[in-house]
Amino acid sequence: MRMNKFRMWLNCGIRLTTIIAAVALTAVNGRPAQTSGELDPNYFNGKTFRIVINYEPGSSADLFGRMIAKHLAKFLPGNPRMLVVNRSGASGTVGANYLYTARGDGLTIGMFSALYPSNQITFPDVQFNMLKFRPLASIQGRNQLWFIRGAAPYDRIQKAVGQGSAGGPRFTYAEEALCGANSVREKLVQEWLDLPMDIKYGLPGGRRAAMQQLERGDIDSVQQSMWYTLPKDRPGWLKNGFLKVFANASPPGAGDFQDNRETAFPKDVKPVYELLKTEEQKRQYVLLSLDSLGPFHRTIYAPPGTPGNVLKVLRKSIWDMLHDQTFTAEIERLRGADPLDIRSGEKMEEIIKTALGKVQELKAIMQKHAPNCPFNDKFK
Repeated sequence: MRMNKFRMWLNCGIRLTTIIAAVALTAVNGRPAQTSGELDPNYFNGKTFRIVINYEPGSSADLFGRMIAKHLAKFLPGNPRMLVVNRSGASGTVGANYLYTARGDGLTIGMFSALYPSNQITFPDVQFNMLKFRPLASIQGRNQLWFIRGAAPYDRIQKAVGQGSAGGPRFTYAEEALCGANSVREKLVQEWLDLPMDIKYGLPGGRRAAMQQLERGDIDSVQQSMWYTLPKDRPGWLKNGFLKVFANASPPGAGDFQDNRETAFPKDVKPVYELLKTEEQKRQYVLLSLDSLGPFHRTIYAPPGTPGNVLKVLRKSIWDMLHDQTFTAEIERLRGADPLDIRSGEKMEEIIKTALGKVQELKAIMQKHAPNCPFNDKFK
């Protein structure tokens, strides 16, 4: 009899402990996300869904993020309220750090621009491990061209090769930072091709700033992914020769350039890669171009720890939105003829893993050529 009472008391205690634990979890985290099985169809009902943008309001990243906020709600079950949160700073790092520590409940995602594999080692402020983000989809890569003002002494890079030591007329080139992968790459290109080029560091980055610097004559040349947007942003610049395509700065396999609705792509533009003389130069150029080897320029992420069933719904909802005619028509109005490069979240996981597998090799090159630059050693 005493044993039966003891068992009854023990069973009640176990059930009570389980109930207390469940109540405590709900009190701390709100309604917890489901971690297995199909997601409750009402999970997003009445919720606020946040989209974190890692650049300031009014930037091209912000325009993309707000466009997604405008369209995504109708593809998510429950049609949640959408809230855009700008977390800018440190070339997009602040927003990425913010998302990395966000709750993985499916109610916060990041629409990130310029979150590149090289950031993992070249940005000392990085607090995230890119492998732990849960990619939802990628929208666009970053195929770069090297543009030069028509008033500069050269219109194509092949005409400038060898002119550095020959005393040819010089031109200027703009770089945002001294220690980025692009900065190291262009310094090496200047040396390898003997270009009569003076690099101006510390200038504001981004497409808008570059156009202003070119317009004022602050710089002669810059590398940007703006071939398709120039006809909209600065009509006539390419057609009337104010700006010319100096070279193709993208690595092999990054894709070809098409007509941008104002002018055809010049047939005599050379890829920088093809002008390099040795296999070692080409190897280093490709590694220093790591950020262009995948569609990292605009990618949507969920925080680490997002449950699989929530991830599945988010990926499907975003995939459906990206292929919706209304959304793609609005993107086209924003980007002009610039083609999208849409990849699934599953595919992006593979691409990120491959890219980050080369980061330490990239770091060795950068440490050799930029030994005084700070590097992030948090993640191996």
